[in-house]
Amino acid sequence: MLISTVASVALGYPFRGAIEGRTDGDAVVVQMRDITSSRTIAWDTCVRTVLPGRKVPNWLRAGDVLFPNRGSQIYGVVVDTYVEQHRTVAAPHFYVLRTGRQDLIPEWLAWWLGQAPCVRHFEQTAQSSTQVRNIARTMLEDAPVLLPSMVQQRAIVALDHAMARERILLEQLARRNRDTMTAIANDLFSDRLKSGL
Repeated sequence: MLISTVASVALGYPFRGAIEGRTDGDAVVVQMRDITSSRTIAWDTCVRTVLPGRKVPNWLRAGDVLFPNRGSQIYGVVVDTYVEQHRTVAAPHFYVLRTGRQDLIPEWLAWWLGQAPCVRHFEQTAQSSTQVRNIARTMLEDAPVLLPSMVQQRAIVALDHAMARERILLEQLARRNRDTMTAIANDLFSDRLKSGL
C-alpha cells in the first residue's frame, strides 16, 4: 500500500517569511523547533500569532501526523489533544497526514514513517544534498506503508514508547554523571587553590 491510500496529505499553513509571535494571537503554530528529541510537541515553546492572508486554515486535529518536508532526519509526530482547546496550525515545513481509518493507529503511522522501508524510499527519491533532504508531496504520498493487525500496531507503539522513555532516562543519567564529575573536578581545583598549590 501507499501512504496516499491510507491518509490525506496537506502542506502546513503558508506563512510568507518569519512567523511573528503575538500575545494577542488567535492561533498557535507548531514549528520544527517545537519537536522534542522524543518526537513529541513541546507546546510551551509554540508561538501564538495572527494568521496572515485569507487562506482558510487547516486546523490541526488530535491524531494528525506531522512530517517534516525538509531536513536531515525522517520522522513522524502525532498531534495530541492539546489542539482540541487551542486553534493550531502546522508551519509550512510540515506535511499534515490525516486518516479516518479505523484500522490505523496514528502513532503507528508516525513510527512507520521513520523506519527503514520509508527512509530508503525518501533517500532514493528526495531532492537532496548530503545534509538536507527536500521531500515533495508526491514522494510522501508514494511512500510504502504496511497495515498489520491492530494488536500488532499497539504492541509496536507500546514498545516504541517504552524505548523512548528508556532513552530519556539514560540521557538524564548521563547528564547527572557529567554534573557529578564536573563537581568533583571543581572541588579538587578549589581545594588546591585553598592550599596554595
